Amino acid sequence: MSTFLSIAKRRQLAFTGFTCNAKGKVGRVNGKYSFTQINVFPLVTLAGESSRQLAEQVLQRASGACLVSNSLRSHIAYHAGIIVEDGAEHFLPVMYHEHLPAVMQPAEA
Repeated sequence: MSTFLSIAKRRQLAFTGFTCNAKGKVGRVNGKYSFTQINVFPLVTLAGESSRQLAEQVLQRASGACLVSNSLRSHIAYHAGIIVEDGAEHFLPVMYHEHLPAVMQPAEA
């Protein structure tokens, strides 16, 4: 998630570790295979609690500004987490971004 790294640098967020994994679900849309759902799992490690609020802000901003996510047409859920090296773990509420073509939108009742 290079968007996170870019925003973290610009906001001067000091962190000791960062990983980002993703899992996708593939389905057929209009007769073609496509990702229908993607779950992204960014995890930031901080040296101390004092940076946690800034880390949350950077993660939230990065989830909405991600070039890759904004280019895909599927349900995207970010399951962001923060680990503080003193042992505390913090998980942000899941952030959803939906970039769906009309054919994947639920029909109106």
